[in-house]
Amino acid sequence: MLEAVVLGCVAWHALEAAAYWLHHKSEEVHRRHLALLSVRLAHAFAATLLSLRVLWKEGLGMDGAFDRAPCHAVPTADSVVQVSLAWGLWELWAVCRDLEQQGLLMLIHAVVLVGSQSLVLGLGYMRHFMASMLLTEVTEVFFSLRMIGLEAHGPPFRATAADHFLRRTFIGSFAIMRFAWAGSRTVVHLSAIADGLMEGCVVQMNSLRCDSCTSLVADATGTVVQTALNMWWGAQITHKVWRGRIRSKARQKEV
Repeated sequence: MLEAVVLGCVAWHALEAAAYWLHHKSEEVHRRHLALLSVRLAHAFAATLLSLRVLWKEGLGMDGAFDRAPCHAVPTADSVVQVSLAWGLWELWAVCRDLEQQGLLMLIHAVVLVGSQSLVLGLGYMRHFMASMLLTEVTEVFFSLRMIGLEAHGPPFRATAADHFLRRTFIGSFAIMRFAWAGSRTVVHLSAIADGLMEGCVVQMNSLRCDSCTSLVADATGTVVQTALNMWWGAQITHKVWRGRIRSKARQKEV
């Protein structure tokens, strides 16, 4: 399992290097950005497809059965967690080496991602919920494709039909996947955790277990932080869309 994560981390770095080389005709700053976006796009595709396989076979988990049994094995989820943990380690390094550009929120996101996936993979904890959350990476597909277009073609790309399609699809998928889907699944998940804490979990200070109070509290904390990040990004997207509509109406009046 550890070997798979290490190999995956090497593979993501190799993909970044290949993408950087492929865009050798672009300016240096664009080459770096295009390489980062290419890796994020590849992970988004992989995480989406692997997560869909888990939910197709195991169900959506909205009854809370998986969340009430944190140690329940979900073999189909192992691959998506391994792939995403390896990518998370790459993402953490990518953010740290360009923190000024990436921002503090991306660093927090990367730390929560790596920490939560390490907990899931190391303890066999809440694997179905992790796969459910990784399905939201589908929004990153549209975001990365649009950003790649902007990096490769510059501002004129904003006037194309492709940009309009990707922007609207990203906004719609963000609302559906990160608010509606992730929000409802998170409510089920946190409710099960609350029930587990109230009913009594395994108190073990010297080591972590998938059914320990420490695991439940760490899980709840990470889930709340990630939900807050999604809400913040959602608010930023809504603000930008609203400002864009106001500017568009203003231009129409001027014409």
